[in-house]
Formats: sequence, structure tokens, C-alpha cells
Amino acid sequence: MTFQTAFSQEEENDTIPITDTLPPAHSPRMATIMSTIIPGLGQIYNKKYWKVPVIYATFGVVGYFIAFNNKYYLYFNGAYAYKLLEDAGTLNKTIIVNLSNQSQIRIRTTHPSFEDKYPEISYLPAESLKSGMDTYRRWRDLNGLGFIAFYALQVIDANVDAHFFTYDISHDLSISVRPGIVINDYLMSYALGMKINVHF
Repeated sequence: MTFQTAFSQEEENDTIPITDTLPPAHSPRMATIMSTIIPGLGQIYNKKYWKVPVIYATFGVVGYFIAFNNKYYLYFNGAYAYKLLEDAGTLNKTIIVNLSNQSQIRIRTTHPSFEDKYPEISYLPAESLKSGMDTYRRWRDLNGLGFIAFYALQVIDANVDAHFFTYDISHDLSISVRPGIVINDYLMSYALGMKINVHF
């Protein structure tokens, strides 16, 4: 009885717990969240480092065109409004201030003419100024939509790459053709044939 107890204690002491040492699975959800918070972070998580400068270069180019078109939209917008005020004769005004001693003060506001303020486009009529304003606004808005679309695209790219992270997509494709024996169980006969094996 004593021998059995000692043996049992020794067996318990020699027991080594087995833990799961498998690496954590690559998570598409994590890649999606990371790219949503910081563009390119999901690509880093997927070890596709070369995509990060491409992503930020594209954002930089699209952001430049957004700023460029917005600048000229504001320019033509201001020029169009100024042109309308000048054509309506309300650009320069005379303000009459009545004092308490029944006297008046006349204050005339003067502004430079449209030609002086916008010499580069002074020859354009109001319709052309409005057309330029609308054109640059449309281009700015389209660039903004392109920015949003590319932002969503890099999130989708991170998600798809994460799904294929452990998938073997190597170019190790091979095909082998060799003679073989075809067995016909129904007719209980044998025939010579070709066996094709494709490895991918």
C-alpha cells in the first residue's frame, strides 16, 4: 500500500502539463479595424509593407488636387460675386449718417474695380466666371469622392489580404503525365491509359 502511494505521488510529480503552443490565427477583422483607424496599418499587419508608401502617395496626390481645385473654386466664387456687385452698381455706396443736431454726414465707400482686383480674368463675363466656379467645385467634389473611395479600397485590400495570409499562392505548379493501367470493374478488364497528375 505504501509502495502504491509513493508510486502515485511520483507519477503526479512527473506529469508535465501540455499547453497549446499554436500561434494565434491571422485575423481579417483585426486587419480591417487597423486600416480603418490608420490607413496602411492593416497592410503592415499583413506584412505587405510595400503597399504603405503606395497608399500614402495616392492620398497625397488626391489631397493635392482637392486643395488645388478648392483654391480656384474660392477664387472664381469671389470674382463672380464681385462682378455681380459691380454690374449692379452696388459696389461703391454712399452712407448717410444723421446726427443729433439735424446735420448729416455722407460716407462713400470705394472699392477697386473688377479689372484692378482680378486683372488675370478681367476680360471674362459673369457667365464665364460662374462656369469656372462650377467647374472647379465639381472637380473638387469628385476628388473628394475619390479620396473616400480609395480610403474604403485600402480597408478592403487589408481585409482580403488577411483572408489569404495563410493561403499558399506560390507559383509551384507542376503537371506530370505517365502511363497507367485503367481497371474496369464492371467488365472485369484492364486497359492501358495515361495518368495526369496536377500539383498546385
